[in-house]
Amino acid sequence: MKNRGQEGAPFEVLVSVVIMTFVIIIALQAMKVVTDEQCKASIQRAGSDLKTKIQEVSKGNDTTLNFDPPKCFSNKKETIQLKTLDDQALCNFYCGGTRQHCLMFLFDAEDFRQYTCLESASVLTQFITQDASTCEERDGYKLQDFHSQIPRGSYVLVNKSGSDNVFPKICAYLRVQGA
Repeated sequence: MKNRGQEGAPFEVLVSVVIMTFVIIIALQAMKVVTDEQCKASIQRAGSDLKTKIQEVSKGNDTTLNFDPPKCFSNKKETIQLKTLDDQALCNFYCGGTRQHCLMFLFDAEDFRQYTCLESASVLTQFITQDASTCEERDGYKLQDFHSQIPRGSYVLVNKSGSDNVFPKICAYLRVQGA
């Protein structure tokens, strides 16, 4: 009778190992899903913060922006920029209403794409980089055009058109590393 229990022990251990392996695999998949969702929420929050700061500077108030969305997706092909959409259907989908054009925050990585509507910012909002008479140089800062690329970092956003202008002209200064 004692031998019969010992014969089944290796099989029971094998079954236990297989079950434990499946449990670990499922737990790791669940953790990956949770991590990805947290990352997506952080990227959405970065877009929302950018939207708030652009609204603030469009009203005539200079402001600072710490822009640092997480790098949890493949950043080899990552694009972060403001994009003007000229498609009424897409503008209606993302912003609501009946707009022909809209200004969007775009985060595009190989594994994830996020659009955030900047509905209160005009599509004609300009991020000036070439006109030195409008955006004077600042020590330790570099002018950045948000329509071409928004690198991670600390910014000073300055409205050069005043609060009464419908189409704001914004100088976005990126703090240079080490400055």
